[in-house]
Amino acid sequence: MHLPAASIHVFPSFLSSSSCISLLVSCSVLSNWTSSQTSHANFSTKDISLLDHTSLMEQFNSTDVYDKIEEAYKMIPSRSNGRTNARSPLSFLDLFVVKYTAGDFDELNMHRDGSLISFTLPLSEEHEGGGTTFECLQDDGDDHDRVLVHGVNTDWGEVKNGTVHARAGTLVVHSGKMMHGGGKVTKNNRYVLVGFLHVESKDEDMFRLCKRLARFDAPEKRGYSAEDLLP
Repeated sequence: MHLPAASIHVFPSFLSSSSCISLLVSCSVLSNWTSSQTSHANFSTKDISLLDHTSLMEQFNSTDVYDKIEEAYKMIPSRSNGRTNARSPLSFLDLFVVKYTAGDFDELNMHRDGSLISFTLPLSEEHEGGGTTFECLQDDGDDHDRVLVHGVNTDWGEVKNGTVHARAGTLVVHSGKMMHGGGKVTKNNRYVLVGFLHVESKDEDMFRLCKRLARFDAPEKRGYSAEDLLP
């Protein structure tokens, strides 16, 4: 079993179908979608930032996201478990909706994020293809023990050929240092909410792993396991 920091965490039904549709409708009426590398220096995406629009941020409860990520990475007891005054060590570096279009901007090459923790949350299902591809899942073959599904909902999606295909509303959290990319969309549009998070505390095992390795791709290739990297 992999350490929580070296795993991909799945939270099914994080957003309802109606919430996904509402957020998409709100984004569709805005004209300032970007397709430059202004905010994402190494990889251009066609996106719109929620941080620039109060109306969009009001539709997204960041506290709920923080709770799930704190649970996944065993940071601090979540506020939902009684720590109502606890201050989260998490904050957003960026939060944006990406639009993939078949035949246009239809995929994103393999890369690492600038953030320590990242997440994707699909907002649509009318497309074909897509998904998030992880190098470590391609290396694992049919052994997907890196994918940890939280809760009892088993109808969250699937892992196929190293790609996580999650249903709309499913929160997929991972270290931004994992090598990953956006699978090619072959039909219609795919919309995904993407978040990059800063972690204030530096005493978690994922920080120690990052310091020693700088990524969580496939440490077995280098002759040791993720657990061996802990001091």
